[in-house]
Amino acid sequence: MEKAIQLPDLESLERGGALVKDEGGVRVKVLLYYPADLAPRSMEERKTFLHKEFSRLRRSKALKAVEVDFDRLSVAGQSVRAVIPLNNWIPSVSRLVKEGVRVIPRKRFKVVGFA
Repeated sequence: MEKAIQLPDLESLERGGALVKDEGGVRVKVLLYYPADLAPRSMEERKTFLHKEFSRLRRSKALKAVEVDFDRLSVAGQSVRAVIPLNNWIPSVSRLVKEGVRVIPRKRFKVVGFA
């Protein structure tokens, strides 16, 4: 049996400052965290691996709506900044979680550099 995914409600996303409303519509600012242990690899190998993994996820049909800022890839944090359109929030997060990626709503970054 699949584990239920707990998603923050719209009110908590708004209160937490994770929602952005602009010409792109209403979107949720998130940090995508890749939890796998990458320790035995060099920093450059980790960066390459994380870029490939997040790119692969982004290219998947289900996640085309997710905008990833690869200029903000954190090798040490194994994470990248992204925005998810609110109208794709539930299916996108559900699929990312199934892929083993943690999706963390964030308020601490400006939405710049996204496709």
